[in-house]
Amino acid sequence: MTLLVMHPGALSTVQDLGRPGYGSAGVAPSGAMDPWALRAANVLVSNEEGAAAIEFTMRGPTIAFEDDTIVALTGSRFEVSILRSVSGSAFERDVDATTAPHQTSFRLRAGESLRMGATLGGARGYLAIRGGIDVPLVLGSRSTHVAAGLGGRVLSQGDRLTTGPATDAPLRRARLDAAYRSEQRLRAIPGPQRDVFLPGSVERFFSSPYTVTARSDRTGIRLQGLPLELGTKSDIDPEGVVTGALQIPGDGQPILLGCDRPATGGYAKVATVIGADMHLAAQAKPGDTFSFDRTTPEAARAAWREREDAWRGTIEDID
Repeated sequence: MTLLVMHPGALSTVQDLGRPGYGSAGVAPSGAMDPWALRAANVLVSNEEGAAAIEFTMRGPTIAFEDDTIVALTGSRFEVSILRSVSGSAFERDVDATTAPHQTSFRLRAGESLRMGATLGGARGYLAIRGGIDVPLVLGSRSTHVAAGLGGRVLSQGDRLTTGPATDAPLRRARLDAAYRSEQRLRAIPGPQRDVFLPGSVERFFSSPYTVTARSDRTGIRLQGLPLELGTKSDIDPEGVVTGALQIPGDGQPILLGCDRPATGGYAKVATVIGADMHLAAQAKPGDTFSFDRTTPEAARAAWREREDAWRGTIEDID
């Protein structure tokens, strides 16, 4: 199956669940910023959960489908229309547009297009296509590391993408509680360098809101709020970092590391957002706010298991 990118949107990339395990070689995991949304989209179209799909940010792409297929949209809600040529029209620009469903797989016919406009909620949406996007594997993954230009694809106008083999399966729908809010509470575990901060600074972090700035991307979400004060310089000897770590550079303003983060970091870390909440952070737009709730590694593991068990129960066949 072949699809044509008519318009790439603001930032649309091919992503799967990433390439973990290469930090020692300086390679970030990349992958979907909201992995739960990507996994759900793939299940809706009967792909493997980790199949490659399209992640789009703030304003989505317009994609024409050259063959019949089944697709699903998850993540944040966007303005999405199915475009069909008007029968008998003498003008190529004459189209019939209908609203596309969300969290429900649906059929597209050859010649139809999906136009994904502006977000109606969070920052990122996901489009899964039955068979998965078939771009070359790099270190075992089809994900795109945007800053490094590694693997995957950043969509450009005129790109043609193909999908892998697909099997017949029923249409499905999900009843996921996205819970994307402009004011979000994130659970976080105090970080390994918390002792280098001045007294009261860590408590201030866990009691004050921080605003997402426009300087945010897949590498890191930059926050603005009450600056954190360190008893020493902010630089530390470089060490491995993880997605969700909150680094504090010299200006005292946190940076929440994303999927395209560096493999190592040289700033003190005040805390780490737990994996079960990173999908909420991934959907934040400039101007949204985060507040952080202190938690423990044991509670983080329990939260992961709870979310892992819950989301599958929301998906059901509809034909």
